[in-house]
Amino acid sequence: MYLLPAVVETRTLSVSAVHNYTHIAFKLSWSDPTQDVETPGGLDTFPDAVAIQFPVSMAQLPYICMGTVDNPVNVIYWKAGSGVENLVAGAGYGLSPQQREALGLQATPTATLERLPPEAQVVIAYSAYKGGKWEVIIVRPLGSTHPLMSSLARGFSAAFAVWDGSKGERGGLKSTSSWTQFQLEIPRAPPTTPPTTPPPTVETVTRIVETTPTWAWVIIGVLIAIIALLAGLAARGRR
Repeated sequence: MYLLPAVVETRTLSVSAVHNYTHIAFKLSWSDPTQDVETPGGLDTFPDAVAIQFPVSMAQLPYICMGTVDNPVNVIYWKAGSGVENLVAGAGYGLSPQQREALGLQATPTATLERLPPEAQVVIAYSAYKGGKWEVIIVRPLGSTHPLMSSLARGFSAAFAVWDGSKGERGGLKSTSSWTQFQLEIPRAPPTTPPTTPPPTVETVTRIVETTPTWAWVIIGVLIAIIALLAGLAARGRR
C-alpha cells in the first residue's frame, strides 16, 4: 500500500509550440528539484513524466479526465528513462472486438489507456534535466496516421499533466491542466511579383581602322608627279 501525499500544490508548466506546416513541436518546461528516472527492476521508484492530451474529435471537447467511450482522447506520454508513446484513452470499451482488431488494438482491452499500433508511433521526444528543471520537446505530425490519433488543424485544444516521481506520483496521481486552446499562425505567402524583363544588353564594339597618314599622301603625290615628268621627257626623246 502506498500513502498518497496530503499536500495539494500548484505547479507551473511552460508550453510553447512551433510548426513547419507538416509537424509541430511542443516545448514543455517545469521545475522539479529531483531527477527521477525509471530504472529496470526498480522497486518503489517512480519516474518523472509529462503528457499532452488531445481530443480525437474536434467537434466537442471530451471529458478532461482521459475522455469517454463516446469521445476518446489521444495522449502523448513521455516518461523519464523510457521515452515517449502515442496512446488512446476512452475508446477501449466502446468498440467491439472486431472493430478493435481492425484498428490494430487487442480484441479485449486490458486498460483504460492503450498504446496505439506501430503506424501511429510517429512521435519523438528530446529531454534534458539541468538546474532543477526539466525541458522536454515532443514532436508529432500535424496530421493523423491512425483513426484514433488527433489531427491538429489551425486551431485545436490540448491539456497537460505532470508527474513528480519523488513524491510517489504515478497513474492518476498527477498535476493536470484544463483544456487550453491553441491557434496556429500561418504566415501569409509573399506577394507574387511578375518576372521582370532584363534590359537589353548594349554591346559597345570598337573597331580599329588603319588609315594612311597625311605625310604619306604628300610623298605619293610627289612620286606620281616625278613619274609623269619622266614619262613626258621620254616621249619627247623618241620624237
